[in-house]
Amino acid sequence: MVDIFNEIRGFLNANSYTEYHPNRQAPREGIHPFITISRECGAGGYQLADALVNEFRKQESELFRGWQVLNRELCEKLVAETDLNRSVRDLLSEEYYSEVQALVYSLLGEPSQKTLVYQELFEVIHTLATFGKVIVVGRAGNCITENLPMGIHVRLVASMAARTERMRMEGYQDPARFIFQQDRDRARLIKVHFRRDISDPLLYDLVCNTDRISFSEIARIVTAMIRIRADAGGSPGLSGSS
Repeated sequence: MVDIFNEIRGFLNANSYTEYHPNRQAPREGIHPFITISRECGAGGYQLADALVNEFRKQESELFRGWQVLNRELCEKLVAETDLNRSVRDLLSEEYYSEVQALVYSLLGEPSQKTLVYQELFEVIHTLATFGKVIVVGRAGNCITENLPMGIHVRLVASMAARTERMRMEGYQDPARFIFQQDRDRARLIKVHFRRDISDPLLYDLVCNTDRISFSEIARIVTAMIRIRADAGGSPGLSGSS
């Protein structure tokens, strides 16, 4: 098994605020593209993350080198490990990091023990997304980073039958119950902290039904979107009136 601590440490060591030109507008505008994946439970969030990493390996552009999947285990490790948490904060200038904190405080309101954990989690995700080349699976990533123009936000949906079968194959004895609980908790997180509906398609750049489109197909679509977004300087194109 990959050593999670070393995986995170290597990613942090590969990114440094001081490496970037001091007159550059980033990090407010974001330095590299990043991806967030929201999903119905069992729709295949981690399968898509794996497919994206595999697709990026086929690309020759430097734009697709050094991507990191930011999953639950990595997030928990970053929040729990004081040194790692401090390393993440050191990636950004003090001025910009203060702005990130202010953004998170406005979302969470009065601090409590539980909201303090969310505060650190949201700050870590926003900071790493600012530097880009991360795939954020869940954790309200799309809402946390919606002010960063370099993000591509994907939502995965699937039929209950397909989701149930996928979770059963992963060893869950009562997959329908687990799916219900997970979907409820994820919707509640978005509703409580962001006052949004997780199923609102307007929160995402791309909504995919994984019953009808394979993960490899989605990965190729997202890869093309990254190229287009990077060429446009991070701004999504707006079509004319129809």
